[in-house]
Formats: sequence, C-alpha cells, structure tokens
Amino acid sequence: MNKHTCQLTWAQSALVFFFLASILGILMRYSFVGVLPYWVDYRKITFAHSHIAMLGWVYSGLYIFIVRVFQLNHSSYYKLFWLTQLSVAGMLISYPIEGYGMISIALNTIHILLSYTFIYRVFRDMKNRQEKNTLDVIFLKTALIFLLLSTLSTWLLGYVMSQYGKESSLYFDSIQFFLHFQFNGWFVFGVIALLLRHSVVRKIHIDHS
Repeated sequence: MNKHTCQLTWAQSALVFFFLASILGILMRYSFVGVLPYWVDYRKITFAHSHIAMLGWVYSGLYIFIVRVFQLNHSSYYKLFWLTQLSVAGMLISYPIEGYGMISIALNTIHILLSYTFIYRVFRDMKNRQEKNTLDVIFLKTALIFLLLSTLSTWLLGYVMSQYGKESSLYFDSIQFFLHFQFNGWFVFGVIALLLRHSVVRKIHIDHS
C-alpha cells in the first residue's frame, strides 16, 4: 500500500468515528424529546460519545495531518495508527455497556500508552530535521507536550474515585485538567502547528514579529 492510499484509509477510519460520534450525539439529543429504549443508559452514552469524538475523530485527524503535513515516514506510524483505532473501536463497544468499567479503563490506558509512543516518535523524527527549531516545529512539540500533560490526571482518576468518589471536587478537577490541556493545548497548538507548516510548504510569508 503506497503512502497516499494508506493515508486515505486512515482518513476514512477517522471519518467513520466522526459519523459514529455524531450518531451518539443525536441519540443524546433525542433523549430530551423522546424516550430511549430501557437498555440504553444516557450517562454511558455520553462517555462513549466524548471518547469517540475526541480520540477517534480529533486525535486521529491530528495524527493523520501531522504525519502528512510534516512529511513523516508513514510506514513507521502505520501499525501504531491501527492499534490506536482498535482501542477506540473497543471503547465504542465497552462504554455504552459498562461505562467506566474494567474493559473501558484498560482500553483507555492502552490508548494513552500508544499516544506516548506517537509523541516519542514525532520528537525522534523531528530531532533529525534541519528545521527543528522553526516556529511550526516548536508549536508541534508544544502541542505534543500538552497532550502528554493532559493524560497525567487520568492516572490519578482511579485513586481519586476510590478514595473520594465521583462527586468530589478533586474528581471534577482531574476531569477539567484533562479537558483543558486537550482542547486548549493539544488541539489548538496542533492546529496552529499544521497551519504554520502549511504556510512554509506553500511559501506563504507570515510576519512573526
């Protein structure tokens, strides 16, 4: 499979998760005007929706664009991408059934560890580039650092839930820590890095002063 075909398949996978996250979102909205089947737990659906949207769609999208726009060797990211997709597919099944249960947490943990591998490989590959200190690369590395920081609170969730419960302020603080570093850090800085890189490739001058 050549590079372009490979990346097209990756994009199709991300779009499938986007579609499924949308279906879950519609189901959540429908619950306000209709009656969900007795076997559908609204709270568990929200867990599935948020994880599929953030990890299956946004994370995958940034993954694909970073590999493509920064011209990384796609073959070294191929297996890692599909392992990541498998973990998200598992969450799509486990979260609606058990919510935050043993399988869901295990799959989430696997995804985090795979993201660490992605971070390491990007840093490794960018280290050997001549343009390793350019603004687009700096934003890319910053985005990846924010991704790493966002996951730190998830390692504490098990302890917080067992010691203080799901209604404690520390539990909600941990969730917000994760979300803020994801949205305001990883997502935003990742998109800016891609835009800056695109401007370099297209030779569009941006005044950095």
